Amino acid sequence: MTIAFAIFGLVLLALGGMFAVGAALPVGHVATVRTVVDANPSQVWALLTDVEHFPDWRKDVKSVVCKDSVGGYASWVEVTDFGEIPLTVIDQEQNVTLTAKIDGQDLKFGGTWTWELAGQGSQCEVTITERGEVYSPPFRFLSKYIFGHDRTLKAYAASLEAKLGRGGA
Repeated sequence: MTIAFAIFGLVLLALGGMFAVGAALPVGHVATVRTVVDANPSQVWALLTDVEHFPDWRKDVKSVVCKDSVGGYASWVEVTDFGEIPLTVIDQEQNVTLTAKIDGQDLKFGGTWTWELAGQGSQCEVTITERGEVYSPPFRFLSKYIFGHDRTLKAYAASLEAKLGRGGA
């Protein structure tokens, strides 16, 4: 019985520590991932803006529900293992840059993703920057120290490379 109380106490101490450290971390963060793919910027742009077909090449997206555009920009909901994530494009320059914002009120996270495309001959350098916010202290701790703020960016870049081919060779 004493061992059970000791284990229970250690678990509570660990959870309290995780909460305290997470509460001390800033809500916002910036993470960037860069890759070169074997496609030109217009091919990459076509893939990034073909929202309905995201589940065809992104392993993390189960389905997409397109919504009415907002101010002339695309708006949709991605259904993932983490639930439904509503997104809306907030800025774009065709074949150069695209910024989408998480457009949900009740999520534990928010922020924007910006894709910057730079042609390199027949290839394209794609820079993806997340300006994220994690509202829950325990999730903030997990995002910073366990998963990494760039985890989803790296998965996205890997899906992009798998679809278009990895450039830079």
